[in-house]
Amino acid sequence: MNVLYEKIKGKLDSDETQQLAKAQEFWLQYREANCTAERSLYGIGTGATPAYIACLESMTRARTKELRITYAVRLK
Repeated sequence: MNVLYEKIKGKLDSDETQQLAKAQEFWLQYREANCTAERSLYGIGTGATPAYIACLESMTRARTKELRITYAVRLK
């Protein structure tokens, strides 16, 4: 995701870059809160860490796809 994010930033003007950065910051906060909540469902069990990592991976893959779709017009 980071490689794509940087590539997108290189195609945007300064206002668009600021908007993307703000959206990404909020998304990172959301991802952390969501995956932490999912991890907490497992308490102190051995499934907590794998659940957290799987959540991070899944959400990051989804965000990467979302960025590709949203900014496709600039990535051409």
